[in-house]
Amino acid sequence: MNYRNQKYLEWAKSRRCLVSGKKAEVAHHVRSKDNSSGVGLRPSDYRVLPLLHSYHTTGRYAVHRMGSLSFYVRFKIDPDQAILTLLKDYLEEVQGVQFSFPQGLAVRELIPLFEEKIESLRTIKEIEAEKLREERKRAVFRKSKKFGENTKAALKLKALKDKSNKEMAAKAKEFKKGKVPTEAVIELQRNIKEQRKKIYREQRDLLKEYRKKQKELSSLSKEHQEFKEKVKKEQSKRRKAAYLKSKEWAKSLAN
Repeated sequence: MNYRNQKYLEWAKSRRCLVSGKKAEVAHHVRSKDNSSGVGLRPSDYRVLPLLHSYHTTGRYAVHRMGSLSFYVRFKIDPDQAILTLLKDYLEEVQGVQFSFPQGLAVRELIPLFEEKIESLRTIKEIEAEKLREERKRAVFRKSKKFGENTKAALKLKALKDKSNKEMAAKAKEFKKGKVPTEAVIELQRNIKEQRKKIYREQRDLLKEYRKKQKELSSLSKEHQEFKEKVKKEQSKRRKAAYLKSKEWAKSLAN
């Protein structure tokens, strides 16, 4: 199951990095063959490893640079065992539960049991809130993606990629024949990278503008509602005043 548990993620981040032993900065989601997460989907929040940013994405020996298998071999990490240890510690430290699991099972078979146990201890309110948070994230991502695809910057970037791919292919052919020196190829790559960065910046700026406009529109709608309410209150006051006046006038006529 693709469980989502922000509380567990935050707790995992507070643990020590498996490589350096320092306080972790990020929870790396472990993808394995038996994971139920599909392609492009994040694995369960219970299948994470606490790491520093340098060992996650930014550093030379980051897991997302080296590849998970190379990373685990280099730093002698058994991901399944590490995940199971974290789940045990979480149950004991946070939930205060000693979970007795069946003996003779493999580590990979035990992990789902621990996941189910933690989920069973959560309230329905927590689970619903987690689902809502996830849906909101997806909605924001879809909007930004949809907007980004239709911008001039995105189209320009696509055209540049096509052009650069053709240029690089031509240069590669020439390079194989021994016509083009390596420096020329490197320079071409640099130019392409710079152009791409420029277009990415443009795209980012367009997205920022789009979000600003959305905020402005939402604030305008709030102001409009407030104005409507003010008008309603004023109208009700006038009606009351007119009603009281008519009552007084009726009394004066009766006298």
